[in-house]
Amino acid sequence: KNEKKKAKKSKKKKKKKKKKKKTKKLDHNTQEDCIKTILNTDTEEVVEVEEAAMGTPAKKKDPVNGALRQIFNVTVAPVPSNEVVHLKELEQEIREESNNDEDALNLNAENLERALSTRLFFPPANIPAAAKRESPMDYLLSCMKRLDRNKDRYLKMQDSDAMKEALKKSKEYIVAYATTMLREPDTFPSSHPKLPNTV
Repeated sequence: KNEKKKAKKSKKKKKKKKKKKKTKKLDHNTQEDCIKTILNTDTEEVVEVEEAAMGTPAKKKDPVNGALRQIFNVTVAPVPSNEVVHLKELEQEIREESNNDEDALNLNAENLERALSTRLFFPPANIPAAAKRESPMDYLLSCMKRLDRNKDRYLKMQDSDAMKEALKKSKEYIVAYATTMLREPDTFPSSHPKLPNTV
């Protein structure tokens, strides 16, 4: 009887050890996934990974807002990063219109044109240095590059009508505003000094 009890105890111990090993493997895989994520992302994504690690927001992230924020490097809601341009005036407008609804501050297909227009009219001196002070045309070209480079990944993240519409509108607005700039170069403020008129 004593021998049987000892055998049962040893079996239980082995099972516990196996369970512990499994959890360790999961932790290791999670760390590897995090490292891969960071290595395969650009600056904006790294900021988001750092925020997630710090446990910044308690509520669920909106994938559409995250995608548009990365493409256009803007945010309506305040964020703890100087690499993203915070559109404070637009935030105040939307807060008043939505009666302080926090979800209304998320970027989407409906408010994207307002956000992009606000960003293009943003005085260059007010753009944080870390967010790259590009000319409006260079900024739009950078947005298009980020859109083309990450489009498939965004759709994998959330293959929804809202995401598809947001990405479609992103391309339309970039092309439309770039066309306007080519026709009317002085429409938006430039971060580059203008050359004097030559005769």
